[in-house]
Amino acid sequence: MITNTERRAFDVIEITNEMPLNRTGGVGTVIDNLISGFSAERVSALWYLTDHGYHTAQIEEILARFQNVAVGPVKALDQFSAPISHIHSYQQNPALTSYLAGRNTVCTIHSLLALEETSNDVRLGSAVAWQERLIAESACAVVLSRAERANYSALGYERLNPRVHVIHNGVRRPLRFRAPREKRVLGFCGRLVPRKHPEYVQMMLNEPGFEDCRVLIAGRGFSPYARDLVRDRELDPRVDFLGWCAGERLEAFFDSIDMLAVPSLAVHTTGIPRAAASTATSPNGL
Repeated sequence: MITNTERRAFDVIEITNEMPLNRTGGVGTVIDNLISGFSAERVSALWYLTDHGYHTAQIEEILARFQNVAVGPVKALDQFSAPISHIHSYQQNPALTSYLAGRNTVCTIHSLLALEETSNDVRLGSAVAWQERLIAESACAVVLSRAERANYSALGYERLNPRVHVIHNGVRRPLRFRAPREKRVLGFCGRLVPRKHPEYVQMMLNEPGFEDCRVLIAGRGFSPYARDLVRDRELDPRVDFLGWCAGERLEAFFDSIDMLAVPSLAVHTTGIPRAAASTATSPNGL
């Protein structure tokens, strides 16, 4: 284990496989918000990074940039103490679920893997069973939206753990505001899965007023659904898929767009998704 702190007792131990550096998924964004939120509330947290994909130089940058960080295997967690631990991880690790025994631990589920399998037509193997064990053995589980809470129920996960709460992660405004530069480029950033509705951004290209716009998609199409979107709408010349974006590549994506589209799963009482409604009522430019 390597660490940049001499403290061993904290208010909370945040166990994560991703920090707010070269982030490839939503976990890093949540950790970023927790760091600022805990600081404002004067909550002392240890940020314990395990099962990560960072190389040595990135680990050194993380240790230099953030306070109270430790990087190591799960077994080294015993060197620290806190009244509660909080887990954010997609990485299968039997040692992590074993760590839960006898401890007051919360797990935040950033995406229900069983639903990922069915909605994306992919097989995730033992990862689903591992996540279900993580849910079952935690003191309580957290999901990030009411829609995901409904999915939790639909999967029958109350039998695993009836103690589940909705806590929205939020997104802070970037430190550098990028004003529109009249490039007529719309952007979508995220996994290209049905629940995130990336098709709404492409559908906008067929709306009046968007005839000269293009779409940049920072994401990798790994399902038939994602691969077929552009073909079905005959938009190939106006849509570019960039694959996974992180670090400088992600910054370049944001520098290249005028507007980032974030479709919503929230539904009006009429049953029309808000993202679809906003597409229909925003025909006159960016």
